[in-house]
Amino acid sequence: MRLVIAMEFPDIDQPRFLFERREQFCVSLFLPTHRAGPETRQDPIRLENLIKDAQSRLIALGAKTGEG
Repeated sequence: MRLVIAMEFPDIDQPRFLFERREQFCVSLFLPTHRAGPETRQDPIRLENLIKDAQSRLIALGAKTGEG
């Protein structure tokens, strides 16, 4: 079995941008994705679940929802 990890390497300015504090809350989502096979159908669902979990945690921390 061969493991292949595909990743774009950041340019020189990207890490600086990512570490500058702009807002009270910051979110990073990490999700392994699949190129082929039946697992590819689950990737969008997993992403949606990660987003919903992040939203719930932000709201619990006092973030505004942006609605209303």
